[in-house]
Amino acid sequence: MANPQRPNTVPENAAWNKQYKYWEAGKQKGGIFNRTKKRTGLWTHWDKQGNVIFEGNYNNDGKLDGESKYFHASNGKSAKEGNYKNGKEHGLFKFEKIDTNATQNFPRVYNHRIMKAEILYHMGNALQVYYYLGDGKKADIYARTLPKGVHKDAWWNNNNYEWEYGTHQENKLVGAYTAWRWDGKKAREHNFNSAGQLHGMVKRYHTDGTLARSGEYVGGKEHGEHTFLRSHNYTQEYFMNNVHKRVWKKIETYNNGTVTQTHYFNDKDQRCSKKGFALINADVNDLFDGQPFDFLRGTFEQFLERYTEGKVSSYDVRKKEQREQLFRDFWGVDLPQDLSMAFDLFERADSPRLFNYFDTETPKLGQLQEWKDAGSNVVEKAILHSQESFPFDYMMDWITGTVALDALLQNPEQSYYSYSFHYGLLDERAPGQIYLHRHQGYSYWGISMEAEFAKDLSSFLYMMSMFCAYGEYEIMTEQKFTQNHPKLSDKVRLPYYFLGNFQVGRNRLYESAFRYSSRNRQCVDNFTRSKWILEILRGETDINTIKYQRPKYPSIPSGELAATLTRIQTHVADAFYYLFGTFFSKDQKHLFDIIEACKDSPAKIIEDAALLVEQLGDGRKGVGIVTDVHYLRQQLVGR
Repeated sequence: MANPQRPNTVPENAAWNKQYKYWEAGKQKGGIFNRTKKRTGLWTHWDKQGNVIFEGNYNNDGKLDGESKYFHASNGKSAKEGNYKNGKEHGLFKFEKIDTNATQNFPRVYNHRIMKAEILYHMGNALQVYYYLGDGKKADIYARTLPKGVHKDAWWNNNNYEWEYGTHQENKLVGAYTAWRWDGKKAREHNFNSAGQLHGMVKRYHTDGTLARSGEYVGGKEHGEHTFLRSHNYTQEYFMNNVHKRVWKKIETYNNGTVTQTHYFNDKDQRCSKKGFALINADVNDLFDGQPFDFLRGTFEQFLERYTEGKVSSYDVRKKEQREQLFRDFWGVDLPQDLSMAFDLFERADSPRLFNYFDTETPKLGQLQEWKDAGSNVVEKAILHSQESFPFDYMMDWITGTVALDALLQNPEQSYYSYSFHYGLLDERAPGQIYLHRHQGYSYWGISMEAEFAKDLSSFLYMMSMFCAYGEYEIMTEQKFTQNHPKLSDKVRLPYYFLGNFQVGRNRLYESAFRYSSRNRQCVDNFTRSKWILEILRGETDINTIKYQRPKYPSIPSGELAATLTRIQTHVADAFYYLFGTFFSKDQKHLFDIIEACKDSPAKIIEDAALLVEQLGDGRKGVGIVTDVHYLRQQLVGR
């Protein structure tokens, strides 16, 4: 293909770069171009129309060195400028975007009102990132401005979602360092030595401002006593691993980074076990001789009796009926009998954290009822909750048609491992199937267990009880566990947390001992079609760098409208998909019918979702940090 005609603004010595499609001119040094010939000195690039898009200096090795500038071709304004050092960004770089016809990239942000950015680099490593609105106010990636109480020179850390302030020397933090959450509440206080290692007192704070952890570091390693404290309120701080909520304080003693002693305390500052009470004096070996599918109705209550040392309270018909009524009011369907039985046993045993991370305080109806009693839209409150932090069980449950059996696991220090178990409530092909939500950088939804240990709740509880009785509570013998283990090794796929400390004889069990696989089920299909809606509502959306699949918009075949409208009145997952999916789609001809049908739903969840979508359709712009849903919709349907 012939080169384009040279514009008058491009000098005659400029050459057309076929690979990158721009004109370029500058000094060249060496032999054959693209092999040994190198750019040196000042170089300029022009686009096809002759607009300057780049000016930069190269050293004798052909690497960018010194000041470089990138320009928006449509108006000639600066898009990016800063200094390079031997081919790497070094120092402060300034970025500026324009509303339309942008020809240069801008750092990833989650709100279109952010117009400027500054990034401090050290030899290619980004150390600090500043974002600015059009009026010059400093902001985070969601366009929230710098909160009161945060240091005026603080920068926004995209990875930690925190404001940070400290001193960098070379590429290391040195001296005092402070971090604040997005709302201005203090999150951490650290000190670093000249080598960039933690050194001196370190403090972390709960979301409500109370102390979460304190202790000293010496040369980057913990030393002496480190105290961990629980909060009375919801917190984004990670308290401690494998510890019941009855444990209020933990003190770990370190020597050169190694834990030498651990003590637990309850809310009365009394010493206790990591489960919040004295070590269990029980034997449960005889309870695991039956079949997994009989466990819930058979020996599970005996297991709880021995685990709680006979403290399982008597059967309470009123509480059971109240829970079932609440479930019916919110979901519009009956609470399955096995779930009802399990929730009843958990409540009677007062064991909300029975299986490590398995949170049995479900189906979390209490919080929904509080929102309802306060006159709030429960769906909107759940969306706002999901925008702040993990877990976002409500939204995950509702788009998949499942009930979360535990909170989504999120270890802030090692977020690679995150899991949540779900009961397939609306799965017509496999009712009661147990699913795993694995949040690993980006959400993955599938089945983590096969055969008898994933097909129903009873089998799941059998597996969890046996592993935890042996691995956590030490109330099952190694002989019994080893006897049952061959039955499990090719059938159960457990996440990392349940295997890291298990040892059978001389062999230690790890996650790699069990295969990980997924199976195509209705709840998986529900997640696949709707996860883009979840991401939009959570405020994770950047249309230009979209990570998830292209939206799967709803479509209603001719003649099936009436059947669809009837179904979505009692099917939460379908209702969410048709309500929000149709609102964000190009074709909204059935949106009014869908909203009206859902407003008549017996399910509070579906009714409130319809009311929220109706408000958006009537012109409401924002939902929490999602400040302009209509802009997002325009971006989606315009692609």
